Amino acid sequence: MSAQTLRSEKEFKRVLDEGKSSRGRLLRAVVLKREGEGVRLGIIASRKVGGAVLRNRAKRLIREGLREIKGEILKGQDIVIIPRSEAAHSSLSIVVEDLRGTLQEAGGLC
Repeated sequence: MSAQTLRSEKEFKRVLDEGKSSRGRLLRAVVLKREGEGVRLGIIASRKVGGAVLRNRAKRLIREGLREIKGEILKGQDIVIIPRSEAAHSSLSIVVEDLRGTLQEAGGLC
């Protein structure tokens, strides 16, 4: 899986408005099917997660978790992940487990 990044506000807004959402204990995943082969990912960490250090830690954990399950992610979709404050204080294995569950529920996994 070669993942690209969602960059513009318009792309994020479209996924958040039209995509299927699923909530887990540590994060929220929104998945939108689209034309094309690749997967485009975006992570939104608001100040509710914590200061800059905690927001960046949560995003790093999510990116690493996505690398671990990249073979299970379906192609041709946009995915936005929104971490909750608990994500920054969790271990990688718990984040991976929550990612699997929320993406499965949102229809993003095989």
